[in-house]
Amino acid sequence: MNLFNAEVIMNNKIYGTFEEALAEATVSTIKLVHDVILEKQAVIQDGQIITIDLNGHNIIATEDMVLTSGLLAVHHGGSLIIKGQGTIYGCAPSGLVYAGIVLTVDKTDNDSSKPARLTINGGHIIGECYGISGNGTDATRGNTELIINGGTIEAIGNITTEGNAGIY
Repeated sequence: MNLFNAEVIMNNKIYGTFEEALAEATVSTIKLVHDVILEKQAVIQDGQIITIDLNGHNIIATEDMVLTSGLLAVHHGGSLIIKGQGTIYGCAPSGLVYAGIVLTVDKTDNDSSKPARLTINGGHIIGECYGISGNGTDATRGNTELIINGGTIEAIGNITTEGNAGIY
C-alpha cells in the first residue's frame, strides 16, 4: 500500500480505506489523504477516542445511500474529534442521509452513564436534515456531550415535518 491508493493514515500506518483504519482504532488520529466515500454508516464505538483530521479532504456518502441517521455515529462511551479543513457530507444526491454526525444512535446501547462525545474544532458538517443530531439528554438519546470550538455546521434540506437545523 502506498499513499497514491490510500484513503487515510493512522499512527504512521497507511490504510486503503477509512473503514479499515476505524476498525483497528482505539485512541487514534485518522488523517485523510484523499476524499473518503462511505457505503454505510461509520460508527465510533464504546472505548474508541477518534480524531479525524480532514486535512483538506471530504467524507462523502455514496450517491444513492439511504440512511435515516448520520453518516458518522458516536455511540455511548465513544468520542469523536473533528479537526482540519474539509467537509463531512451527510447527504446523498440520489438517496437520503439525515445528518452528518449523530450521537448515540444505537438503540441496543443502553449504558447512558458513558456519554457519547463530539468535539468540532474545524471542518464543515452538512446534513440533509441536521448537521449534527442527538445533542442533549433527552430520553431517546441518553447522555451526549457536544463541544464546538470552530467549523461550520448546517442542514441543507427540509424533508422532515420537524424542519431542519444545524444542530438538533
